[in-house]
Amino acid sequence: LVLIVECYMRACEQDQEQKWQDENAQRDAHLHRLAAACSNLDTMRRGTLQMADLMGAYQEDVAGFRSSLCSLGIESRERLETICVVLAETTGQIRISEFLRHLRGLQKSVTRDAWMAYTVLELQRLVKAEFPARGAFPRGAGGRLAQ
Repeated sequence: LVLIVECYMRACEQDQEQKWQDENAQRDAHLHRLAAACSNLDTMRRGTLQMADLMGAYQEDVAGFRSSLCSLGIESRERLETICVVLAETTGQIRISEFLRHLRGLQKSVTRDAWMAYTVLELQRLVKAEFPARGAFPRGAGGRLAQ
């Protein structure tokens, strides 16, 4: 069983690494589209935008702005407003670089957390499939049943 689980985990890691690379490429494409849209919105070329500019681009889906945000997990106007409020400086300006950096970091943590939860569930499924037939379960820390 250990060998089976080890081989399974190795295969999962390789598959997951490829998925991460593909997701990173897609995320980067969406971030580039957002960067271009933000640059076009920044008519004064200061590297900042007003919250109203970002909300307007979201509402009208300027240059795929809303669809790119949705692909990065910002699926509602309220979520975008929350991000804008957090990032807004005392002047009400939002630095484009900070906005994009925040979106990049947000997506990475969500993707990896979801994969870890999936991996744990898959391992649990494998162990439960193997051991019930034998009437024994491996014991975890403290002698409790591993779940």
